[in-house]
Amino acid sequence: SVSMINSAAGVAYLSHCTDHQRTVLLDLIFESPATDAFERALRDRAVVDVLLRETREQGYSYLSTDDTHAAMGVPIILDGQPAAVLSVRYFKSAMSRAEAAKQHLGWAQESAARIAESWAEAGK
Repeated sequence: SVSMINSAAGVAYLSHCTDHQRTVLLDLIFESPATDAFERALRDRAVVDVLLRETREQGYSYLSTDDTHAAMGVPIILDGQPAAVLSVRYFKSAMSRAEAAKQHLGWAQESAARIAESWAEAGK
């Protein structure tokens, strides 16, 4: 199982929750056993707070938990709340973080916005 703080999708979701929702979810995460060494390193509230703040400011998450893969997460916002996350995962040997953002971030953000618009229209 993958914790929310151990995935780009989870970090993108948490970073766009309300403060109350984020606190409740982080409390639950921190009460459960860490799944691996990377997650154990994120058991520091101050470190997680910085990660979530930076993610919220840049509008997407970036996370690499090993030497092979990295991922970016773009929240799908509905009624001001994260409803889901669009995640782009790639091999680090294929491209750098900057290249991945240049090639994939624009369409991912556009797709997330279109999905949110479609959901909003369907809910009317």
